[in-house]
Amino acid sequence: MLLLRTTVVSMLLLSSAATAEAKKPPPQQEDLAQAASESFTEPDAIHSADGVLRATLAVQYADNVIRGTHVHLRSYNGHVAGPTLRAKPGDVLKLRLENQLPPIAEEPDHNVNVPHGLNSTNLHTHGLHVSPEGNSDNVYLDIKPGQAQEYEIKIPENHVPGTFWYHPHKHGSVALQVASGMAGALIIEGGLDDVPAIKHAQERTFLFQQIPFDDEGQVEKLSSLYDGHAVTHWHQSGRFTTINGVALPVITLRPGEVQRWRLIHGGIHESILVRLDGHKLHEIAADGIPLGKLVPQDEIELQPGNRADVLVKASATPGVYLLRDGALPAERALSATADPEKFLAKVVVTGPPKEMALPTSTDLAALAPFKPITDDEVQGHRTTVVFGEDEKHQPPRYFINDRQFDPDATARRVLLGTAEEWTLSAPDDNHPFHLHANPFEVIRHDPQSGKIVERTWRDTVLVAAKSPVTIRVRYQDFAGKTVFHCHNLAHEDLGMMQNIEMVRTVAELTQPQLLPKPWRPAAWKLPDGAGQLHRSDDFNGRPTLLAFYLGGSCPRCLQQLKMLRDYAAAAGSAAPRVIAISPDSPAAIARTESWLHGGEKVLLLSDETTEVFRQFHCLDGGDIPRHGLFLINADGEVIWSRISDTAVTDPAIIPSIR
Repeated sequence: MLLLRTTVVSMLLLSSAATAEAKKPPPQQEDLAQAASESFTEPDAIHSADGVLRATLAVQYADNVIRGTHVHLRSYNGHVAGPTLRAKPGDVLKLRLENQLPPIAEEPDHNVNVPHGLNSTNLHTHGLHVSPEGNSDNVYLDIKPGQAQEYEIKIPENHVPGTFWYHPHKHGSVALQVASGMAGALIIEGGLDDVPAIKHAQERTFLFQQIPFDDEGQVEKLSSLYDGHAVTHWHQSGRFTTINGVALPVITLRPGEVQRWRLIHGGIHESILVRLDGHKLHEIAADGIPLGKLVPQDEIELQPGNRADVLVKASATPGVYLLRDGALPAERALSATADPEKFLAKVVVTGPPKEMALPTSTDLAALAPFKPITDDEVQGHRTTVVFGEDEKHQPPRYFINDRQFDPDATARRVLLGTAEEWTLSAPDDNHPFHLHANPFEVIRHDPQSGKIVERTWRDTVLVAAKSPVTIRVRYQDFAGKTVFHCHNLAHEDLGMMQNIEMVRTVAELTQPQLLPKPWRPAAWKLPDGAGQLHRSDDFNGRPTLLAFYLGGSCPRCLQQLKMLRDYAAAAGSAAPRVIAISPDSPAAIARTESWLHGGEKVLLLSDETTEVFRQFHCLDGGDIPRHGLFLINADGEVIWSRISDTAVTDPAIIPSIR
C-alpha cells in the first residue's frame, strides 16, 4: 500500500532492480501463440432500454488471472476489462460511478503534474460528442475513495454510431488506473450496423490493453510507468497485450466467413500494428467514424486511444493464422527504437465453409457523416500546438507550448459555430494527440503542389517527431471547458495537457482580442438597394471599414450610419472604403439610402439570411444579429474589430490605417 506521495514518486522512478529486470530478453513468443488454447471472450454487455442506459461502475481492487499469473489490480466491477456499454443516438447514459478504492495518505504538494491522488477517479467517454460540463463528460470531477458520482450523459439524436470507449481521466492518476485495466468499450449502435453485409457478420469487440503488472501481480510498484522509458520496459517485459482481459485468445472462423471486428486501443503508451497472417483487414471506420468506403489494409496502426472497425473474410484454406502486433518503424512507434514484433491472438479457420460477401464502397458511401472543412471556414483561424519534454528531470516533465497543465489556468477559448486549423508538431519525440468533445479532420497536403490529397476524420492522431500534422476542427453544439492532450497517458499525468473552452458569444472570448488577428474572412456577395450584387473581392486593394448594423428601424443604427457618413467625408481620400451591412431587404436598404442624405460615402448592403453576419461572428445565441465594426487592410485581412450589443456613434474608436 502506498502511504506518501514522495513514496509514490520514488517507487515510480527507475530503480536499479527494475533496470536489471528490463534487460532480460523477451521469451520466444511465437511458440506460445501457436499453443494458445483460451477461447476469445467478451465482457458482459449492458444495453440501453427505452432511451436510457443505466449502469453502475464500481471502481475496486480485484483478483484475476492473466495467463496463469494472479493479478491484484484496480478494476471496473471486478474484471480486467470493464463491461461493454451499448446505446443508441438520442439515449441518455445514466452511470453511477462508485469509488470503492481505499484512501491513500499523501503529502500535500502544489505540483499537480506528478503522480498523485492515485485512488481518486472520474469517467471520460472517449470520442463521444457530448457536453463536457456538469455531470456529463466532465474530466475536472474528482471522485475520492468512498464517494460516488451520478453521471448523466445525453447523446445527441444525430450522434455518429460507432466504436468508442470509456476510461478514468483524473489528472495525476490516469496512467496508473488505465494501465491497471480500468477501461471498457462504448458502442453507439446504428449506421454501419444496418448495412446487410455487415449486419449478417458476427461482431467481436477487441479491447487491447497493456497491463504491466510485476511479479506480485500489481502495477503500483512499477518504476517504469512514469520514467520516460516506459515503452522500452514494456517491450522487454515479455508480457502480452490482452484482448478483453485475456492474453493470446483463440478466435474461430469458418472458411469464407466474414466477421466485423471493433478494435480499441485501451493501452497507455505502446503502439499496436494489427496484422493477420494471410488476410486483409478491410477497414470501414476510424475512431468510430465511418470512412464511407471499404479500405483493404495489410495492417492497421493503432496508437493509444485509436479505434478501427474492420471486416475480416476468412481464408478458404483451413488452418492456424496468427494475429500479430507488427514491427513499427521508429518514426511511427512511441518508443525510441523500432518496435519488435509481438503476438495478439491465434485465429483458427475450421469447419464447413460459410461463404459470405463483403460490402462494397458503394454500400458504405452514404454513411460518411461529415462534410470536409473548407479553406473558407478556417480563414485566419489557425493555432499551433507544440509538444515538448524534459526527460532528464525526475520525474520527467512534459509540455504543450512550453507550459505544463494547470487546471485553473484561463482556457483557450473558441467560438461555437466556427472552425479552426491546427498545426501539431513534436520536435523531439512521437506523441498521440487527442481532443475532447469534437472530432477533427486530419489533412494531408501534397508536398509539391500544396493541394489537399487526403482527409480523414479522427479524434486521436499520432504526431511524429519532426513531421507536423495539420488538423481542422469544427466547434459544434456544446459549450464548456474541457482538454486536449497527449494520449500517452503518463505524459498527460506529467503535464502534457491544456484547457480549451467552447463559448457561445464573441463577448466571452478571451480578452483583449475578441478574434485572432490578422484573419481573412470567407468570400461573400450581397445586393445593394437596387439589387446589384457586390462581391468581397471587388474591394481588394484598398482598406475597408465593414459595419454590421441591425436595420433602418433602429434609431441608434441610424445615428451610426450618420457617423460613418461624416467619418468618410471628413477623412476624404485617406479614409477606408465604408460598407454597412444589415438584415434589411434591398427595398428597405433603398429607403435607408434615401434617408441618409449625402450617403454616397457609405455603401449599404442587404444580408437577409444573416450568413455574412455569421461569418463575422456577429450573431449572438446562434441567430440574433449584433453590431460589429471590422477594419480590413488592403490585403483583405481583418486587423481590428469591435462586436457589441450597441451601435458605435463615436468615430474616435476607429483606429487609423495606413
